[in-house]
Amino acid sequence: MHDRSVVYVWFLLLSAADVATARAQTAPPPIAQDTATAAVPAASPPAPDVQSAAAPATAERPMRHHTSALLPLGIALGAGSYVVSAGVGLVYLVLVFPFQAAFGNDKAEPTALWLLLPIVGPFMAQKQELVRGESGWRGVLIADGVLQSTGLVLIIAGIALSGRRPDDSPERAGLQLLPGTSSSPLGLTLRLRAF
Repeated sequence: MHDRSVVYVWFLLLSAADVATARAQTAPPPIAQDTATAAVPAASPPAPDVQSAAAPATAERPMRHHTSALLPLGIALGAGSYVVSAGVGLVYLVLVFPFQAAFGNDKAEPTALWLLLPIVGPFMAQKQELVRGESGWRGVLIADGVLQSTGLVLIIAGIALSGRRPDDSPERAGLQLLPGTSSSPLGLTLRLRAF
């Protein structure tokens, strides 16, 4: 017990000495005036430059490129949904159309060709004659177009939110799986940090 109190006393003394030293360094020196020079104003010491004092603090923090979590999410969503629709269009062009042309029908199906065009293609394909009466297939094509469009919006937002920033946050962007919830210690919480 005696050892702890000695440590606490030393800690308090050193802290007080640090505070006193810091105050002495920032306090302006006293201005001595006598009666002969009282009419001449004394030159005041230059005011401390706040920006130059703050500059080393920002210069000490390393700058690094932060990528928003929206960017990879948008790439995965947009590219994933486009790969599926483009794959269907390519399978038609490579495997189905040659056999179709060999047996006398050399007119390509425009629904499959529209699927090769990203974002606009699925919306145009759902208006073609082949799927006009099929509400289920039209829904699939509309959903594919919405997923591709959402992916593009997320990519643009991710690029806008990414850039060089001071690396002062201990947590990185991404998904975190944390134990417990806000109202109960049981369960899991999934948290997305965009910055």
